Amino acid sequence: MCTVQAIFNLYVSKLGHFKWFCLVQDNTYVNVPMLVHTLRQYNYHESWYLGRRPVYSLQNYNKDNITFQYATENSGICISKALVKEIIAFWDCSLNKELC
Repeated sequence: MCTVQAIFNLYVSKLGHFKWFCLVQDNTYVNVPMLVHTLRQYNYHESWYLGRRPVYSLQNYNKDNITFQYATENSGICISKALVKEIIAFWDCSLNKELC
């Protein structure tokens, strides 16, 4: 299990009452009132992945003909509760094919 997967599992098991999961580096400044204002514009029951894609850490994912680029926590990301649950279900299926 990777670190991010463990953090997501903790979020779902202990912190699931929160609507959003935000991950930033320890040296990142966050304007919390502006972040809250921005997140309120999105429905956390839908799958949202919000973050800036910095050029130096642009990541590519390609598996089973699914390709997309995503921001890393270096730029700060916020993920809706619905998407966290989808990601965890994907990881569970990837590790245990008989579950899917």
